[in-house]
Amino acid sequence: MYNEKVMQAFQNPQNVGEVENYNAIGTVGNETCGDIMQNNLRKLRKENNLTQVALQMQTGIEQALLSKFENEERIPPTESLMILADFYNVSIDYILCRTDKPEINR
Repeated sequence: MYNEKVMQAFQNPQNVGEVENYNAIGTVGNETCGDIMQNNLRKLRKENNLTQVALQMQTGIEQALLSKFENEERIPPTESLMILADFYNVSIDYILCRTDKPEINR
């Protein structure tokens, strides 16, 4: 279990925001216990010059959920991953950072 100080940091995050023109993906979590979830969703959205609201209108996935997916606060369910992969024409593996190649192998 996390101690009180760590829980306070999770519940009341400081220094949050978005870095403009980023060129790397950071990870949060503990790799040894498997609590890391990375994704390329924000990168894909920005590369396509879309806002989260515009993406919601195109995919039907609620903006609040898109935000949580991008901020790695929630793991996208399979259905959402399929919709987003089809929309961006990339593989689910690319979305989940399991490969650096966005191409779909069919």
